[in-house]
Amino acid sequence: MHEARKHGQVAEAEEEEEEEEGGGNESDPDRKLKIMKTILLYFGVFDVGLCLMLIGPTLLDLGHLVSADTATMSIVVICRALGSIAGNFASGCLIGHVNPWFMSLLTKFIGASFVIIIPWCRSYLSLALCFVPWGFAIGLFDAIGNNMILIIWGRQNGPWMQGFYCVLSMGSLVAPLIAEPFLQEKPQNALTSGQIGISTPAEKSETQIVYVYLMTGIYMITAGVGFTCMFLLETPRMLLAKSKDNKKEEENAPDPLESVNRVFYGIFLTFLAVMYTAYCAAEASFGVYLLTFAVKYLNWNQQQAAMVTAALMGAFTAGRALGIPLVIVLRPSVIILVDLISMVSMLAILSAFVNVHDAVLWVCSIGFGFAMASFYGSGFSWVEHRIGVRTRVNAMILVASAVGELVGPSTVGPIMGTVGYNSFVYLILTFVVVALISFIALEVLSIKVNDGNSYEKLP
Repeated sequence: MHEARKHGQVAEAEEEEEEEEGGGNESDPDRKLKIMKTILLYFGVFDVGLCLMLIGPTLLDLGHLVSADTATMSIVVICRALGSIAGNFASGCLIGHVNPWFMSLLTKFIGASFVIIIPWCRSYLSLALCFVPWGFAIGLFDAIGNNMILIIWGRQNGPWMQGFYCVLSMGSLVAPLIAEPFLQEKPQNALTSGQIGISTPAEKSETQIVYVYLMTGIYMITAGVGFTCMFLLETPRMLLAKSKDNKKEEENAPDPLESVNRVFYGIFLTFLAVMYTAYCAAEASFGVYLLTFAVKYLNWNQQQAAMVTAALMGAFTAGRALGIPLVIVLRPSVIILVDLISMVSMLAILSAFVNVHDAVLWVCSIGFGFAMASFYGSGFSWVEHRIGVRTRVNAMILVASAVGELVGPSTVGPIMGTVGYNSFVYLILTFVVVALISFIALEVLSIKVNDGNSYEKLP
């Protein structure tokens, strides 16, 4: 009798697992609704990519409007990064307690308001104050969208998560192209000196970036309308599902992490945060300082250096697109390991042969872009396989990523200026090696963390 009961429990567990994985039992209308939600999230994350890269090409024009030099404007950029970190942190407290579609529509309408206001600012302080809530909206939606992909698709999230960050990269790639026709032409001496200078009201009217930010704001408002419709459609369904879930929890729903070793779990989260911080520090620093390295150390001209930077971003975007079918074939752990080893290999080759031929920088930059592409989304899929969907863990990853993007460039830049521009490759290599060591430690720790945990299903 005991064996029969045990066999029945195993059968029920297998049925539940098939339902969670979205197998053949899923009805066609449900799948269509999932795809519709995913497309809406893709539509929303595209403007996140726009916002992330829009500041770069328009920085000089914004500084021109508020009469600030580039050093002062860098502080404004930090304000947006701090807002993004705050948004990621807030997501850990809000997701699970507030309707995600409601939060999504709020981030779009609030973000759009500040995006439209930004080019009308005429003081450094007002511009900085607008950048903080703008960054907050970007960081919060990034966390919401990421979490919703995991919830919607469960263990089948791999290709959909890669697609989510591929669309974000596409937005980042398109942003400079949209901004370029509206940028003000600067005198060459202003660009080389790094000073934007004091402008008269007549001079300030020459820039047309107000149209760039207006178009971005209109796109965000359109996305907000889509999330409003989804909020009205999904709220009754979510309330009904929540009432059913509460009844199930009252019957028998123990926390799947009750059986784990809390010490190992804490160490696991620490290494996870270190891995993402190190990776994002490497990604951001390589993208920011590649042009500087090529010009200052290899004596390339700025046009040639700009082309290799564009090749890096193109490879990064193409790599994320190729990562969509890749995650169907390979496990997340394999993809992450291959990515990290490839990054280390590209940087090792670059450090050894960068002075031999110009083609070395081209090949290694493109290879590094491809290697970086599938890491970020695969990391979330790997975590979901190891410990399930954990809102606060996802928020912690996003905060660690934002910290890495902030700390990496602010650390690499001064060291390059002090030690020498040849230190660029070695600093990036150090970040990637730290991420690789952290991942190996995570693979070992996940065995300890999941001892007796039903969430561990990978071989």
